[in-house]
Amino acid sequence: MKSNQRVKSMQFGILAKVYRDAYSNLYIESNAGKKLKMTTKFPRINFIEQKALKLVGKQVAIYTSKTTGDWSSSEYFCDIEAIAKGNTNSIHPKEDDIFWSDVSGKDLPF
Repeated sequence: MKSNQRVKSMQFGILAKVYRDAYSNLYIESNAGKKLKMTTKFPRINFIEQKALKLVGKQVAIYTSKTTGDWSSSEYFCDIEAIAKGNTNSIHPKEDDIFWSDVSGKDLPF
């Protein structure tokens, strides 16, 4: 795998919690108790936090970055998006609700 790729890691489940720890790392937690982290080193953490807060209670999938290292998809995430209702195979959020954020700092609308 090239080092500049992002990987759609998994369907995460229903997003239950979005919070920060004492070190300002961002965490998301599913209704099944699965927890993933975004380090404060990630430049888009505030944007992703606001995006995630809008997705609480929704079925989501997460992405893991491979652009700055081999981040473990079982521990870290770099983006989150809603899974379309009734669609368990692919992820297609509504264009006006969610934006893909890449590590260059640009928001790329679907």
